[in-house]
Amino acid sequence: MTSADVRDAFNLPAKPEGGPPAPKKVKAPQPRLDGITRELYSLLGDNVPPVAIQQNKFKERPKLRQKAASWIWKPFSNGARADELQLSHWVKKIDGQDGEGAMYRFEEFNKSVDIIQYTDMEYNSELQDGDWSKEETDYLFSLCKEYDLRFVVLADRYDFQGRQRSMEEIKDRYYAVCRKITTSRTPLSIMTPQQMDRYHQLQYDKSREVERKAYVTALLQRSPEEVAEEEALFIEAKRIEANEKRMAQERAELLRLLESPPSKGSIASYTGSQGLAALANNMLLADKNKKKKPTIDGIVGVPGATATPPAKESPAPQKKPQHNALKKLTPREEVLFGISYHEKLTPGVALRSTKLSNLKPTVAQKVTTAMTELGISTTLTMPTARTSAMYEQLQQAIGVLLETKKQADKLETEIRVARARGGSFGEAEAEGRGKRGGSVDDAGRASKRPKKP
Repeated sequence: MTSADVRDAFNLPAKPEGGPPAPKKVKAPQPRLDGITRELYSLLGDNVPPVAIQQNKFKERPKLRQKAASWIWKPFSNGARADELQLSHWVKKIDGQDGEGAMYRFEEFNKSVDIIQYTDMEYNSELQDGDWSKEETDYLFSLCKEYDLRFVVLADRYDFQGRQRSMEEIKDRYYAVCRKITTSRTPLSIMTPQQMDRYHQLQYDKSREVERKAYVTALLQRSPEEVAEEEALFIEAKRIEANEKRMAQERAELLRLLESPPSKGSIASYTGSQGLAALANNMLLADKNKKKKPTIDGIVGVPGATATPPAKESPAPQKKPQHNALKKLTPREEVLFGISYHEKLTPGVALRSTKLSNLKPTVAQKVTTAMTELGISTTLTMPTARTSAMYEQLQQAIGVLLETKKQADKLETEIRVARARGGSFGEAEAEGRGKRGGSVDDAGRASKRPKKP
């Protein structure tokens, strides 16, 4: 407890009379805010204004130390024009210069495509074509130079004596002429790498381009049903690939287990389905042999031990039949009185519903979903022995049906894929067998006809 607490308990003044005065707190000067009066700001006290106070002012004039640049009105001519048109524009004046002799800055963007030109002699010796005349070829190259090889515009503007050409025909003729002129002037054997690259750029396959556009047109003209079918096939293909990948991983895991611990033999014979089936049979036989091992003094499976026959005991005296022996009940009476026989009972009290066999988590979820769809309750209201047994049988049956359906769907998918992949080969093989005297069934397999006697 401090002296301040004592003075507060006895209602004494905070400081004793005649003591030194307490030092005054000096407040730090606060900056003056523009846009608010002094009386209103004093009413705020130490509180922060709820809204930021800003005063609308014009932007201050920049204080630049540089001298303003001078501009002059100067005529110019555009080198991209052939009519020598004179125009004027403002140009920044440079110290000691007046902008004379400067090139128009947009003139550098005047780029044109370099079009190959041919002579009459080259045309007569290299470029003659039965479908194209020299006049039409000249017309084509003039349009190429005018529109800078924009073949979409060329196909739209093309009109030679009322004859229309497709874009593929125009491209094929132009690139064919360019290739022939290039090889006639510079043979392939003496071309430089740059010339060879340019020659390869002039390759054009007309038939492939027509086929590609036909495919694109057919793709754009698909109906909604065809689009939905294609998406379903794509999803099915993805599922099949995922299943194949999962099966490959499981097989790799099985092979890894076979390799550990390392054995002296090879596992090449167990990589196929037949080898795995033989391995499973061998493992089952080994388990059966382990169960049949002889015993010595009640110890099971002692290696190297031989079975010793039990010593013959003296026959026990026969007991007299008892007249009060229990009567054996019939199955109907056992059901009526609720009597059941058990091989082994666990000590303690437990609910019968807790002794139901549990399925795997993945299978249990599917079984629960199927029972819900069928309207069957997943919880037993009265879990008697008979009800619990029937409930377990129902779960096992549903699990078997679900697994069978899964395998059937998988086999149907694989059959459809196999038929789609080998349909053409199966038809050709069936046709060949039919010519040799065979018959073809619905699955595409040829069967031999019995010979007539």
